[in-house]
Amino acid sequence: MKITLKKNDITRKVLKTFDFLLRDLFYEVIEENDEEIVYDGVFSIEFSAEMLGMRFRAFKKFCDSLSVEGGKAKRRGSIMSIEPYRRRVIRIRLSKDEYEALEKCSMLRGKTVREFFRGALLSSLLARRGM
Repeated sequence: MKITLKKNDITRKVLKTFDFLLRDLFYEVIEENDEEIVYDGVFSIEFSAEMLGMRFRAFKKFCDSLSVEGGKAKRRGSIMSIEPYRRRVIRIRLSKDEYEALEKCSMLRGKTVREFFRGALLSSLLARRGM
């Protein structure tokens, strides 16, 4: 998934914070010039106006400066969610005990079983790649 941020007065003010947020989720800059910066990564991301230290109107303009390729972006109030299109399905069978353990871990983190399992799987893959 590629996230493109057009550079302007508003985006330049929070670029350092936004950049740190994306790099923390293993996004890489694949192109940068005076007009825009393009990030490439695989994880969903959610951020708010407060996280970026912005007021609502500036945050709305910041979100309008973002474009996503290979995913979708949704802004609800002062929260922006970006997630990749998910078109592949993996089916697995678990024992009752395995599923209950997975369900317990997901509840502790405030996620659905599906969200938790996806995150755990991707984290495991990144750890094996040495990222």
